[in-house]
Amino acid sequence: MTSVYRHEDPAVLTANRQRFGEHVYTPLEQVVERWRKRRSGLFSAMPSETATGATVPPVLRGAGPVAVLCRQVGTPNYEMRRVVRLCAQHGIRLVVWEFHTDRFVMENRDKYALGRLGFYGGLGRNGGRRLEYVRIFDVDTMNGNAFRDIHTYRGETLIEFHHRLLAAECPELAADALFDGSSWFAAHGGAAKAYYPAFVSLFLRHAILFETFVLQEDNQREFTRDVFLPAFQALYQKTGLKPLVVPAEREDWEGDDFWQLYPEPLRRHLGPYRVRDQVAVDTGLNWETPADREARPTSARRAAALYSGRDAALPQAVGARDY
Repeated sequence: MTSVYRHEDPAVLTANRQRFGEHVYTPLEQVVERWRKRRSGLFSAMPSETATGATVPPVLRGAGPVAVLCRQVGTPNYEMRRVVRLCAQHGIRLVVWEFHTDRFVMENRDKYALGRLGFYGGLGRNGGRRLEYVRIFDVDTMNGNAFRDIHTYRGETLIEFHHRLLAAECPELAADALFDGSSWFAAHGGAAKAYYPAFVSLFLRHAILFETFVLQEDNQREFTRDVFLPAFQALYQKTGLKPLVVPAEREDWEGDDFWQLYPEPLRRHLGPYRVRDQVAVDTGLNWETPADREARPTSARRAAALYSGRDAALPQAVGARDY
């Protein structure tokens, strides 16, 4: 059940994608069996706390393998759809661990994508992606606000908006699949560097983490080197157990903006957010940049996407067939 820990310099690991993957990730086809083995023995005496004394949320204490995808707000983009599918294939119950008190920051690509939704309509004649973007709230005004305090142009909260899309597109998720971990983070240190050792300890015996660490981007590489790896390595060394981490994205498309996009047919769930119904017509609010308008699909292609059924084929592109 335990393995021999060999220390590696975080700076060296984050400079070598293959070496990092071998050190951190557990292959999906092996992770459930490892999880089951770790649930025996002493585990029965510590079902509600980790090896470091961190509290295990009740949502992670149920029977059967359970996985976590940690995002500010759960939304049915390509990343979520891939993780939901993989969990279903391997008999894993998925918990979407959210962070509603975290702040919206325009400079953060993943956070920005929650306010400016990109819809993928396949490939164009020249091989480029057909993209259409819709802003659902004033990203400039809301910059720096907590996600739980943001409302869309139509008055619903940002969290309600994304949960509505998620419920429509991923009905297989259990009723308790959404968990706001804001209070848990606050109780375990508040700042990422303080709570991350406790967070990573959840994946020694209790759950499996789906995550992708994008090493080619400076800010994510620094976070991985300075926050994640020290916590991961300290726990590995202390317990002899490698935290169970599985890539959320395909390795050959790691860090690609594709994972933050939505299939174009999802536009039918937007209702008044559709381009032809935008509130900007009446209010003068700027929903699209010139670049957005230039990337907008033709009216014929938009109509075909808007009125297609839920089971319509997903867009075909490299990486889309096996997302």
